Amino acid sequence: MARSPRSRRLIVIEIVVVGLVLTITTIVSLKRHLELQSRYTCLNNVRQMVLAISMGGSDTQGLYPNKALIWQEVNFPPKALVCPTYGATKGNGYGYNIWLSNKVLEDFSVPPQELPVITDSAHPDHLLSSNKDIRLAALR
Repeated sequence: MARSPRSRRLIVIEIVVVGLVLTITTIVSLKRHLELQSRYTCLNNVRQMVLAISMGGSDTQGLYPNKALIWQEVNFPPKALVCPTYGATKGNGYGYNIWLSNKVLEDFSVPPQELPVITDSAHPDHLLSSNKDIRLAALR
């Protein structure tokens, strides 16, 4: 038995709708994946910078870098200073905790993994003196 033109049209419309739903779902999923990738890249950059500061402490008698010279003293790769959640065209997206400037690495009672050394910065000079200087959007 042959199908009527109307039923064929309905089948085509259903196929188009299913295709559109799948396309939209894929786009949303891809966007979420790219956001997560940017966050992980940002976190990895922070981890690398904190490791560089910690390793550089042996060259500076165990002191954290000076706040005025942090971005010149520690040899961060330029690519590591670009936070993808901040924007690649904006340059350095990180900030350094000024309260650590010239302090001995072991002088803090806080465990090292809980001590904020470098994080996303909302401050134009990339120095962090309070919580309001931290750009929280990237941490969500």
